[in-house]
Amino acid sequence: MMGPVCEWLSIANMSVNVTSQTFIRPVCPLPKDRPRIFWIKTQMENNRQPYPILLAEDDPISRRLFQKILVKEGFPVTTVENGREALELFRQRFFPIVLTDWQMPEIEGPELCQAIRRENPSRYVYIVMLTAKDSKDDIISGLGAGADDYLTKPAHTAELVARI
Repeated sequence: MMGPVCEWLSIANMSVNVTSQTFIRPVCPLPKDRPRIFWIKTQMENNRQPYPILLAEDDPISRRLFQKILVKEGFPVTTVENGREALELFRQRFFPIVLTDWQMPEIEGPELCQAIRRENPSRYVYIVMLTAKDSKDDIISGLGAGADDYLTKPAHTAELVARI
């Protein structure tokens, strides 16, 4: 009889058990000679369904390109044209991953990040800001608005997939 798939996550001298229900608990300290690394197998490697992604991008070409890349990698992707549509859809259905452009009509990316963080404090959402803005001040502003990661366009395909 097989139990749930378990993986090991090693963070700063702590072993953590991750089950298929993503319940995390410390199980034992790491030996001193074990390297302090951070690693975890992805859900797809364990034949689990990848998380659904909400993609908010006003440019139709960029939206279609990002959607194609992510679908090819096995992610279910729902696309919207602006921040208002993204927020309305997010209120109806939970998306654990949100990719958002910065400059969009109606609600821009930073405001979308803030709204998602305000409305969903009990469930974590991984938010990636996709934008042509590439100054350090813009990056700091985007991360300060609640984005977890920041990619400048044009985003490299492998980098986009690796960050998700």
